[in-house]
Amino acid sequence: MRVTSLVTIDLLYSTVHMLDSDFGSDFHMYLEYQEALVDRYLCQTRKRMASECEGKSSWPELVGVQGEVAAETIKRENPHITTVDILLEGTIVTQDFYCTRVRVWVDENGIVISVPTIG
Repeated sequence: MRVTSLVTIDLLYSTVHMLDSDFGSDFHMYLEYQEALVDRYLCQTRKRMASECEGKSSWPELVGVQGEVAAETIKRENPHITTVDILLEGTIVTQDFYCTRVRVWVDENGIVISVPTIG
């Protein structure tokens, strides 16, 4: 059921961007408000879902370290994690949620730029 909710959110994002391109800047403020609501809901949903996963779910201490080092630390500290994706900032990803996955966001130098979390 929660994956369905995230798929619905993903479709809403697509619709919002389609409307923006169809109606132009007059509609832009409304769309920004709607996107903020979606972001807030998605963030709350992800936190709730992460709390249901086994083991450690976030690694704030890894911000500022090399992505590869972060990935190894995550795998070592939570054996339930089967996939650690190291992604360049701005990479487009799906909105699905998995208790066995962590995405590590890095800058162009391979340095972790945000807190890695389950999802």
